[in-house]
Amino acid sequence: SSINPSVSSTIPVISNVVQKYEGRVNEQTFLKEVAFFGPRNKYVVTGSDCGNVFIWDKISAKLVQLQKADADIVNGIAPHPTQPMLAICGIDYTGKIFDCKSTKSYTPSERIPASSMANEVVTRIEAQECLDIAHKLKFQGNANFQAKRVQDANSDYKKAIKTLAFYAPTKAIGEKQLKLKLFLILNSAACCLYHKNYDEVIRLCTFVIEKDKNSAKAYYRRAKAYLERKYFEKAQQDICSALSILPFDTEIKALQNEIELAIITTNKRTI
Repeated sequence: SSINPSVSSTIPVISNVVQKYEGRVNEQTFLKEVAFFGPRNKYVVTGSDCGNVFIWDKISAKLVQLQKADADIVNGIAPHPTQPMLAICGIDYTGKIFDCKSTKSYTPSERIPASSMANEVVTRIEAQECLDIAHKLKFQGNANFQAKRVQDANSDYKKAIKTLAFYAPTKAIGEKQLKLKLFLILNSAACCLYHKNYDEVIRLCTFVIEKDKNSAKAYYRRAKAYLERKYFEKAQQDICSALSILPFDTEIKALQNEIELAIITTNKRTI
């Protein structure tokens, strides 16, 4: 449409496009918001008909993150004025807040977050670097565990988990990230089992099971913790789940026998 001559003669028209950010879909709805985001407004964010939030590098216009945020369409997006958080809404029945805070304040002595939400936006190259560092820490932790330096091993595993605290820029990297993270959490659970921190073992293994229903190791270690806490029914349920995944595993069968013996002994005492 043309501009009213009386307006165009007095108001300057902005026509110099400094940068373009491509990739989102905008056909089904309109008025999708776009905003600057991150420290020093480093990124540009907006929604899409595909239900994703698109995050581009402001300078290069490179897409650095694609995050699923709505079941259908993301229309509204608003960065928090002082905190690294995004408020997002679409056409489903929910509004969501995504926490994008930095993990620099994390220390190895802290508990492993039970949340699966990552919190740093990274490029593919940066994500691969994080994966490589996490793998090295995993091997270092394994060596410490085998040498009975269990506290050092657990510290290595937690550092590795901290390193994996990022939004995966691609599906393939996300799959590698999750697989390695679950492996590290299970190793941390083994350290907690060694130190008889059974409640933490239960918490960590529960997190893994929620992400991977076929993790026999998670069921096995949680069953051991339940047994030590004398939660025999839960221990029995977990060991049965582990056996359904690995029916011929001798360690799992041995723990099943131990649980059954504990149940029999307890029942005799109550008679």
